[in-house]
Amino acid sequence: MAKKRIDVSNRLSYTIIAVVALILVSAGVYSYGTTNPSSFGHSIGEIGCSDAFCAKDGKIGIGTTIPAGLLHLYKTNGAADFVMAGSTGNWWWLSTSADSTKFLIGATGETRPADNNYPITISNGNIGIGTNNPQAKLHVNGNLRFDNSLYSNPSGVTSTDLYLSVNLDGTNYIIPLYSPPKNLVNNIHLSTDCVNAGGEVVVVIEGFICRFNNPTCPSGWAKHREWSTTSVKECFGTCQACRTGSHYWADISQETCMYATETQVGCVPNQCKAIISQIGCY
Repeated sequence: MAKKRIDVSNRLSYTIIAVVALILVSAGVYSYGTTNPSSFGHSIGEIGCSDAFCAKDGKIGIGTTIPAGLLHLYKTNGAADFVMAGSTGNWWWLSTSADSTKFLIGATGETRPADNNYPITISNGNIGIGTNNPQAKLHVNGNLRFDNSLYSNPSGVTSTDLYLSVNLDGTNYIIPLYSPPKNLVNNIHLSTDCVNAGGEVVVVIEGFICRFNNPTCPSGWAKHREWSTTSVKECFGTCQACRTGSHYWADISQETCMYATETQVGCVPNQCKAIISQIGCY
């Protein structure tokens, strides 16, 4: 069998050359990004500045030679934009308005939207959602949604209503902010009739009812289910005393308890009822 001779000396030479080259390249790459390179190459402070790009004192400026922050974008005329985009989906734009008085946030296509087409605008310390001219700390032009609420679209609420539906500690509340006149449940009275009678329009599962700060409904009005607010009442008898429960505005029956008074024929039981302070009517 023929034997192949391996020149060990040549292979060793090539290996030494490769190792030295790797060390030199690594040293050159390492020097970039440092302020005091230990070997050849350039530090970030030595890259220099131009009108388009500047790396100086550990900061990067685009459009400026005097970057004030770690990343500083500047445009002499018009808006300065920062774009984030993936391979699919919308392009996210962070921009200044053309006059640099507003900060704009939005997601659109590859073309920069007009200043008044951004969904979020920050101006003069105000935040606008759906408006490019916010007039309050938070200015929303559109619908608000609060999840974890039972009545996401309660019966009787129309697109002209403005209300908050909130769940607090397991209790659902609907807070009407604006509501044009509408029928209450059973279509006997309007919401304006409720207000004129001294009541307050509230929303329940069936629709709207009127809440009065009285133990009974006014003349011409009927009680709706068991909607009420009650407070505790204590009743004392010579044989037995009792104390009722209570509840705050709910569809719950009036609480009762039994007390007893002594008579000639013995102890006679009597019913004690919680005090109703609010009642729901239609």
